[in-house]
Amino acid sequence: MRTIAFNEERRTGGLRPTTVLVVFVSTILWLQQQLIHLAISSSTHTPINTMSLSNNLRVPNRERVSPPTATNNATSPMSPMIPPSTIPRRLIFTYKTNLLTTQQPQLLHDNVQDTIAMYRQEWARRDELEQRQRQDTSWGDNNDDHEPTLVDVVDDDNNNKEEDSDVWFLDNNDCRQVLHRVKPALERFFLAETSGSFKSDLCRVAALYEQGGYYMDIDMKAVRPFVIDSVKRHVPSTPIGFVTVAMTTGNAFFQSFLAAEPKSGILEKALDKMLDFYQEKEQVTQAALQLIKQPNWWTTPFNMTTLPLQALTVSEDKERHGAAFVSAMETLRKAAIQAPEFRTGQVVKLSIETYVDTYHSQCRIGGGLMGPVLLYQAYVEAREERLQHRVKSQGLESQLGPLEDSVFVLHEVNLDHVPQRFTAIPPQDGDGDYCNYVVFDKADDVVYFYSRLVGASDKCLFPGHDSGAMDQ
Repeated sequence: MRTIAFNEERRTGGLRPTTVLVVFVSTILWLQQQLIHLAISSSTHTPINTMSLSNNLRVPNRERVSPPTATNNATSPMSPMIPPSTIPRRLIFTYKTNLLTTQQPQLLHDNVQDTIAMYRQEWARRDELEQRQRQDTSWGDNNDDHEPTLVDVVDDDNNNKEEDSDVWFLDNNDCRQVLHRVKPALERFFLAETSGSFKSDLCRVAALYEQGGYYMDIDMKAVRPFVIDSVKRHVPSTPIGFVTVAMTTGNAFFQSFLAAEPKSGILEKALDKMLDFYQEKEQVTQAALQLIKQPNWWTTPFNMTTLPLQALTVSEDKERHGAAFVSAMETLRKAAIQAPEFRTGQVVKLSIETYVDTYHSQCRIGGGLMGPVLLYQAYVEAREERLQHRVKSQGLESQLGPLEDSVFVLHEVNLDHVPQRFTAIPPQDGDGDYCNYVVFDKADDVVYFYSRLVGASDKCLFPGHDSGAMDQ
């Protein structure tokens, strides 16, 4: 273009107006291309998205950004993309009363406050690091005249939100209400339940399903805060939506610590299984109560043919559960032969409820751990459904990865059994078999929690004490 213009100038003694315009436009386009090329070659990081708000909580759309280095920005590689966490920054606790209000028992109240402070400090630290990285990305490492960006304004606005918005403490009434919203059929079973641990099983799953967040038992002692954004993922491109702890006994998930995204499919199945558990126990109990209305019911032995096993319609294993039903009724019948008070009235009703509850729990959940066992079963079922879906789809939907890719599993171990493995974590000074169980990440042996707080329950007592704060 420039050669043609010079030749034209030599022939005519000057440039024509049209030629001048062409040269001008060509020069502008050339400069624009050079500026674009320069901007691309000098960028060192991918931009970080602004904060998104969910349920009045900040849920940053995170990506892992490499820290600034002394290398030439023009040649630094772009940092890898990490998808945002789908688990909101919310701490969830449950107890029969709100410890944050009553401040009693003080031991448990102080432990909860320590946990809250630890998490808030960690999240504030991570926010500060991310903000610095955004500033470095936008203005360069050596720019001291940084002006507020849109992201900074959003951060400042969110930091002024009510401090307690990241904590949800549920007492029994709160638990009843969340169950009513999430799974109304479970509400009456929660109200009738006398076991505090079973009540907690129901409440924590319902609360996590509704809002999502990080749940911790009030008697779990934090060593360092576990946040999903700081751990190594099995598949970095897949966001983690569920975190649990594998129990040392196997086939169960330890529930003192759970983290989940709202409306988790695993938690939804766990709620369904807990409802099945209570409905079947209720049906078996009602069937047994009908049997004792017959005259001299204790004189005829029970067997699989004489019992109304249609009460086990919910059961997944009718033969095994039916045998447990027979065993429970036979135990009660033999007691009625020896003692007339076991034949009629309130005594026999309570006896039936006790026997059915014992045998039903043994049969369905292997000895009383309703929440851990049923949550594990829900996970296995969800994993199998995901697998079948991927096998059947064979198309675009088959790009959905295995469920394991979005689940992060921590583990539990007794420090007394591995004295040389976690030398930086001292044993707790308490009496009980559970004082020195810890929750850790197998990938790097980082310990996050002691499973029990010394003095909280009979599982780990202060030396010389015979009861804990939760037992009083």
